Amino acid sequence: MILDGFFTGQKHRVHSELEAGFGRSDLIVKDLTRNRALILELKHVKKDEKLENGLKEACDQIKANQYESGLIFDGYTEIHKYGMAFYDKQCLVKEL
Repeated sequence: MILDGFFTGQKHRVHSELEAGFGRSDLIVKDLTRNRALILELKHVKKDEKLENGLKEACDQIKANQYESGLIFDGYTEIHKYGMAFYDKQCLVKEL
């Protein structure tokens, strides 16, 4: 919800749990000019040694469910995709 509020405050269109491709993405942020979009898939893990697995799962989910397909159809030309995994105060982020 924090990320949702941050991007909304920056005058972007924000979609949480939006149907995209073959699933529901955690967060899709679109600029108003239909040029750039951001796809975020977030995973919370229960142990710090599971961070890498959570990150891989997030990235694999973006690829497998083809979350960018609707954005491409809508004319977005620059699509950034990030998987994120969290545990306590630790976070791993990977760009696809």
